[in-house]
Amino acid sequence: MTPMTGPIGFYEPPPTDRELTPGIVRDVVREQFPELAVATVERMGDGWEHETYLVDDHVVFRFPRQAGGDDFEWEERLHTLVSSVIGDIVGVPRITRWGRPSAQFPYGFAGHELIPGVAANDPSVRLNPALAGDMGRVLARLHGIPADVAAAAGADTAELYKADLVAGLQQVRRWVNELPEIRRHAADPCTWLDRAPRAPDPYRGPPRFIHDDFQMEHVLVNPTTGRLSGIIDWGGGLGDPARDFNYVLLHGGWSFFQRAVDAYDLPLDAEFQERTLFSARLGALGWLADVIKRGGNPSRELAIVHRAFELD
Repeated sequence: MTPMTGPIGFYEPPPTDRELTPGIVRDVVREQFPELAVATVERMGDGWEHETYLVDDHVVFRFPRQAGGDDFEWEERLHTLVSSVIGDIVGVPRITRWGRPSAQFPYGFAGHELIPGVAANDPSVRLNPALAGDMGRVLARLHGIPADVAAAAGADTAELYKADLVAGLQQVRRWVNELPEIRRHAADPCTWLDRAPRAPDPYRGPPRFIHDDFQMEHVLVNPTTGRLSGIIDWGGGLGDPARDFNYVLLHGGWSFFQRAVDAYDLPLDAEFQERTLFSARLGALGWLADVIKRGGNPSRELAIVHRAFELD
């Protein structure tokens, strides 16, 4: 999980520097893509860099939140690479429509066909234990992409290779001290934090191509079977495979994580599980702190904390 080194509010996307409404989306798409009826425009959500809309129930358009967020050529190079290794078993976004800047919207934007499935953390979908094996096998294919090939496609190596878990530990401690309510909700995890656990050493193995934002809202499953159907919102970088596996553990718990590791046919270093567990626990407490800071309902985050600390 990305090390938490900023202030509370780390998960808040930066503000936009332009206007965007469903009406603007409708007008822009209709003008530039006359082959689409644009009968329906549905807002799907916000990401760190983009706002996403579904048009005519089958085309997903992403609009940059700020200047500089329209480097879709870089994304498409990564998508092409990823599709070459997992495209036969899961859906991966491939840009089919390239939007240009205009008077109505100042930046380039992009559209791809909707990948069937629902987010793996959708409460309407029951966790299928077989999904763990699906994840392990897909991650093995991704992590097996040669580093030089991934780098040539644009995979970043700057901050992904050595996650600073010491900084993450210090940040979470500050959050817990600032928000006493965390202790009321998660007494045992805070006790773990108080016992001054030693942060694992940074990853020293060969850099692996990783998704780097393998949160379960980016993992799509078949709503009927609960099996893996697609992966979206690629960060794409060279780093520690534990950064992807953090989210597997947080989604399904320790046994689920172990099944994913069993299906993973690449070698793992001796400290892999220690790093995964440690950073997953920091991430779970960080998410809990974030929702409490916002005044939201922490029930979802508390379930995540429970999975990170309950080793069944």
